[in-house]
Amino acid sequence: MSRHVRAPCLLHLAKTLNALEKWPPSKEEIKAHKDKDSDPTPNWAVRMKYNTNCTFLDPKYRQLIYYVTTNTIIVGLRLLRSNPNLGLCPFCNIPASSKHMFIECPKSKEVWDIIDQLGNSHWGDYTALNYDFIPIMLKEYDPIKLYQISALWAIWTTWCSFFYDQHPIDNWVNDIICAFRDQFILEILNSLHASEDKIIGSLEVLEII
Repeated sequence: MSRHVRAPCLLHLAKTLNALEKWPPSKEEIKAHKDKDSDPTPNWAVRMKYNTNCTFLDPKYRQLIYYVTTNTIIVGLRLLRSNPNLGLCPFCNIPASSKHMFIECPKSKEVWDIIDQLGNSHWGDYTALNYDFIPIMLKEYDPIKLYQISALWAIWTTWCSFFYDQHPIDNWVNDIICAFRDQFILEILNSLHASEDKIIGSLEVLEII
């Protein structure tokens, strides 16, 4: 490999490693940590296997989780470098970071309020999405995680439509909820690992949306 090819690859690797350092360890990783002389850290070899070996989700969802995890997702700051008319949140007038797009923007919070209200009404063990643990959402099949990943995808595609196609913002929350509903129906019906009672419970959620 030539020096000219190797340098960009090493730069990309360095940026990816830097992004991974920003994620906290999970409760399981903290519990499994045996070295008292060092702080617990995420086990990325295992975490990346969750993504690679996931068989219950469409590849586009696995790619989204990977992009968020490695901070390679297209965000406002990156878009602003090439076009000053792109990349700003239309509601907050600040560069749209990954965290801002998915959970911090007031409109995204409105979406999650609806998602969480429906989730709580249909799953007794429902817990709201924790952004810090997006990298391990694919650890195992879980209808609640599938439900939340469908919401992440709907939020992401709506932001992309705004950035590139100037998607109107008048009905932003409703548009995301409708996109979420379509995605969740598709994924819950395509999943071969869901038990019948979980599928029925999930479809009941969709009837309310």
